[in-house]
Amino acid sequence: AVRIEMFARQCCSSATLTVPVTPLANLLRDDSRLMQGDGKRIVRNIRAMFMGQLITWTISLVWSIYLPRYIGATNMGRLAIATAIWAVMSSIINTGTSTHLTTEIARYPQKATELLGTALIQRYLIFLVCCFLVIPYVYIMQYSRETIILICIVAATMPAANTITTLNAVFQGREIMQYISIIDIFSKGLTL
Repeated sequence: AVRIEMFARQCCSSATLTVPVTPLANLLRDDSRLMQGDGKRIVRNIRAMFMGQLITWTISLVWSIYLPRYIGATNMGRLAIATAIWAVMSSIINTGTSTHLTTEIARYPQKATELLGTALIQRYLIFLVCCFLVIPYVYIMQYSRETIILICIVAATMPAANTITTLNAVFQGREIMQYISIIDIFSKGLTL
């Protein structure tokens, strides 16, 4: 698990929010070893992305076939409503930070840890705002109790999904594609 430690002195003393991310610090550091053997790195990244895509497609196929049969049409509709609501909120939460994060880390790899911490804090705060937007919407739409529970369950997964998206942007900026594939496989496996 990623431990995020925030020091009050750093938050109050500067305009930029810096959050040290201890386990990822060594990986994100500008390391000249990553820049050696570009051809090997490209082949390794392509292989990792291909294998990851193959595995996630298989997981998605199993999910698409068996889930509707298992939960039924009514519950599938409820799940679709909950997922759609949070898909819209997710576009608000992300606000283009993944693209910005990837390009900035590619340009300035030494700032990766600081950029990661700032992006995570930003996304979590926007997530809280989105929660307050969803509450009146659910009240106005008068959804059933089961649908509201599903909306809450999907909402509970959003911080983890935002963390995964942010980490993928960081790894893409560092051109470490095998971690993107591993994270993709792990997150798809959790949905089963």
